Amino acid sequence: MSVETADRLIDEKGNKRTPLSSQRKYTSFDQMKGVKALNLSRADIRSLPKSLSEMKNLRALVLHGCTRLKKLPCLANLKELQLLDLSYTVIEELPPGIEELVNLRRLRLSHTSCLKVFRPGVLSNLSSLEELSMQESRWVWTSEAQGAQVDEIAGMTHLSELELKLGDWSDLVHCLSPNLRKSLKRFSLTAGFWGHVRTQGAGDNAVVVSGCDLICAGRCPVLPDKTVQLFLQNCQLPESMSFSNMDQLKNCCIKRCHRMQFLIMVEEDETRPVLPSLDNLDINWSPDIISLYKGIVPPGTLANLKILTIVHCHKMMNLFSAELLKQLQCLEKLSVFDCYMMEELVAGGDLGETFALPRLKTFSLRYLSNLKMVCRGNLSCGSLESIEVDQCPLLKKLPLADNELPPMLKVILGSKKWWAGLEWDVPDAHKLLLPLLHSLYEEEFEMEEQSYIEEE
Repeated sequence: MSVETADRLIDEKGNKRTPLSSQRKYTSFDQMKGVKALNLSRADIRSLPKSLSEMKNLRALVLHGCTRLKKLPCLANLKELQLLDLSYTVIEELPPGIEELVNLRRLRLSHTSCLKVFRPGVLSNLSSLEELSMQESRWVWTSEAQGAQVDEIAGMTHLSELELKLGDWSDLVHCLSPNLRKSLKRFSLTAGFWGHVRTQGAGDNAVVVSGCDLICAGRCPVLPDKTVQLFLQNCQLPESMSFSNMDQLKNCCIKRCHRMQFLIMVEEDETRPVLPSLDNLDINWSPDIISLYKGIVPPGTLANLKILTIVHCHKMMNLFSAELLKQLQCLEKLSVFDCYMMEELVAGGDLGETFALPRLKTFSLRYLSNLKMVCRGNLSCGSLESIEVDQCPLLKKLPLADNELPPMLKVILGSKKWWAGLEWDVPDAHKLLLPLLHSLYEEEFEMEEQSYIEEE
């Protein structure tokens, strides 16, 4: 049985068991020397007998979920072994002889919460290794570890799947050699403080950086070319980020990060689109950011963005320019909360200009105490379903395109006082849209009801 066949019969949780062999039963490992795949997932065992070392034909050894397993015998004789799964075990160090497994292609050590020893030189000898999974393992890869160090990862030439955590941003940069960045096809990398971050989309290639200083590394986050998800939290960031090699990034979340003034700053000679595949951008509690974007806008930039959420960015003056707004043809949900320095959502543009956001469905503005306008022109939003405006006392106009009220609009959330002070360019818009208004505050309805009773 090939390792691919064995691996297909074993799911990630070890629920399915690969038969020890077809139609045969054994009473001890001594009778199993010809077996090629051994699956003891979730077995209640603490150790394995020395006779395991004589199973020289073994290609797949799966001990996933053996939560009491601490020790294995020497594996040096298992020269044919291609898959070794020790996930969810309580081993404290790697099995003896593992460095002799020259044909090992897949090594799974995820959720090994007791793994405190990783001998140096082991990975260097595993020249055929294609997968190394150490998600939620106790072992942290650094440049100063007493044991295996991060440069061993950087030197791997065949790795295509990688899951591990690293000590700091510098360790991540050190780990990701140019060849490794290009060869990785599937990965989950965590650097810094290892708090849990919920990634969207199981299996997507994710990089999580927490509590790190990226300023010393300059503007460029040296990440794998195929990064799909990027999470930066509690970090010191440079003035702006560079995403030149991240054409496949889909989800970006930046939370509680300091120093960054612009998410993206593009030089005049740049022609490639920036983040053309990004569909979800969430920036939260970043106190130094002024605007999302600065510089020229190459065609295709943020062209796939669907969800944009900005929360608690107290120095932000605007989101982006009118030029960038024209690129956001896929935008479906726009939410901006608690940015009290913001005076306009979109900078620049002409007063008579109309911007089309054909897919926008949800538009939410909350706690923007200085916001005076959304944009200088008008918005044509044929798919708009809901508008929410709360605690934006200076916003006196909804930028609806002249003679075109959103046909799909179902609800407007806002205070009666704010609604009464709005100015309209579209004739009778106030009267036509009034039935869609729902107050955010119950007391307004109670006051209206009491007033009606008194009139009666």
